[in-house]
Amino acid sequence: MDIRKPSALFFLLTVFVFFSEEALTDVKATAVTCEADCSADLPATFLNGKHVDPEIMGRGVVQLETECSAGDFSICGFIGDMYAVGDGVQKDVVKAARYYSRACDGSNAIGCSNLGVIFNRSGIKGDSQKAIALFSKACDDGLALGCANLAVVYVRDADSKLKLTEAVELYTKACEKDFAPACSNLGVLYKRGLGVSRDFSKAMNLYIKACDLGQPAGCTNLGVMYQGGDGLVPDSVKAAKLFSMACDLNDSVACSNLGSLFERGSGVEQSFSKATDLYAEACNNGALIACANMGLMFVKGRGVELNKEKAGILFTKACDGKVSSGCSGLGLLYLRGDGVQRDFTKAHELLSEACSNDDPTGCSNLGAMYVNGDGVKVDLDRALDLLGKACDLKDDFGCDAYAKVRKYKYR
Repeated sequence: MDIRKPSALFFLLTVFVFFSEEALTDVKATAVTCEADCSADLPATFLNGKHVDPEIMGRGVVQLETECSAGDFSICGFIGDMYAVGDGVQKDVVKAARYYSRACDGSNAIGCSNLGVIFNRSGIKGDSQKAIALFSKACDDGLALGCANLAVVYVRDADSKLKLTEAVELYTKACEKDFAPACSNLGVLYKRGLGVSRDFSKAMNLYIKACDLGQPAGCTNLGVMYQGGDGLVPDSVKAAKLFSMACDLNDSVACSNLGSLFERGSGVEQSFSKATDLYAEACNNGALIACANMGLMFVKGRGVELNKEKAGILFTKACDGKVSSGCSGLGLLYLRGDGVQRDFTKAHELLSEACSNDDPTGCSNLGAMYVNGDGVKVDLDRALDLLGKACDLKDDFGCDAYAKVRKYKYR
């Protein structure tokens, strides 16, 4: 059987090899500072507690060091912030740690928490345990930030249900003190059923509280719930308003999600130009999902001039950041030879990575390779496995293709 002949089956596959719209996703929480994400699954970040005051800064570092030496431990912590971010002095993490340590020794809880952040970032063996001890001390001293940072560690390194349960308790403690990021992250745990029974209602109320307290991640995650209809009636208009609020508060993922709504005309009047502007802004500000979405706009020529080369650059950036839709998009460019030299080996590698991370388009297109024999031996059993997975991931094209390939195989 030559499956490459222009049969009904082959025509089907030329139809379903496609670029998908990027679905709205839960958001990585925006930190008070620029601390990077520390958990692959939970939208939570280490928050480096800042207590910078322009009036204090104006006294100059020499005077501040004198006050720190005289026993004003809050000033010691302030100097630590200056060196940690390079504000008024040359950035020096070692000096920052030294001043945070002095603050912590003087029972300054923020100093303890910030020193914990430095230890957690170091990557040196044993430092993570030091970070846990410092976060615990800050939390025990009543600092909600310390409790939240300790919860992040427990979620990130969760090797047991007990760790997740402890994270829930810590986030609850911090949220009860109106620490907005903790409320948003606790909402994620309730939404996903991590360390606690899944409860959409509690998740929604926690997101509302975080949003009302000015935490953009809370607004964004609430918008995601309205967009997806998770435990409530879907409402794209409300989702758009929430994404807009969070985007105005510099939440880059919210900007990307709002761009997705403008691209589809869901809850807002369709506008490809607004979508591309939002995707570009979000991508430049670190939301890699937006880079993948912007790549799709260049593939489709929506709001921008069609440019497969630029799409490849954007997909690569997203894929390098572990965004599965970026890998899927780049894989299809290599499969087709669009904007890049055709390379079935790279296409297979990229689509496999995307599919392994539950990207339905990656699974569908990888299945197509096994049907058509693109760089691999024709294997309809393998194709059916992949198309079946795409279908299980709610991919309509995957479902349709699975049914037709199965019918063809057993005709």
